[in-house]
Amino acid sequence: MNAVAKDLAVPASDIHLGADAGETTVKHLNLADYRIIYFATHGLVAGDVKGVAEPSLALSIPKQPSALDDRLLTASKVAQLKLNADWVVPSACNTVAGDKPGAVGVGAVVLPCPRAGVAGDALGGRFGGHDPAQHIDL
Repeated sequence: MNAVAKDLAVPASDIHLGADAGETTVKHLNLADYRIIYFATHGLVAGDVKGVAEPSLALSIPKQPSALDDRLLTASKVAQLKLNADWVVPSACNTVAGDKPGAVGVGAVVLPCPRAGVAGDALGGRFGGHDPAQHIDL
């Protein structure tokens, strides 16, 4: 993550880590100003969390969870974002496909990106296991 930010000359003010890497931050940033949006976090396939029927990215836990910030950035929430990015990168486990029959991978989180304003590509990869880094880079 730090190597990506360095290679792209991302200012420190545009890197959101720890408690600042939550759903509230994502929703309050003017994401239309970003050409690349890079999430480095844990990915959840549909059904990993009881009651959540779509893939999501797990963001930082808010001090006061609410309907507006439950820490999960789902595909339907991405569709509501105002984006103008060339790339959206969900660097998270389970981005291509889930391991459960019929499960939709976390990569599906970025499928609504063209509707949200992404002009370029949404990228994904496949890896699994424990992801100790719970943060996002924007």
